[in-house]
Amino acid sequence: MVGLGKKLDHYYLIVRTRMKTITGVSFFLAAGLLFTGHEWFTIYFGGMIVWFLFQWPTPRTVSRQLKLKGDERAMVITKGDAFEF
Repeated sequence: MVGLGKKLDHYYLIVRTRMKTITGVSFFLAAGLLFTGHEWFTIYFGGMIVWFLFQWPTPRTVSRQLKLKGDERAMVITKGDAFEF
């Protein structure tokens, strides 16, 4: 793909789908705990929260996953602050 904007737009769609899936599974696990009171739902819910935190896209993660180099990498890591006048 050519252009940082297009790469980030495509990445956003993928990450949004991933986060919505994790959130949906977390709600399912919370509902299971509410209705059954079984302690395993608590363990699975805690695991999903930890997994969610590991999946959260940081600027370094985004630049590594998109294999950005040079100015594109600097732009993503500094959130555009490196190119202000």
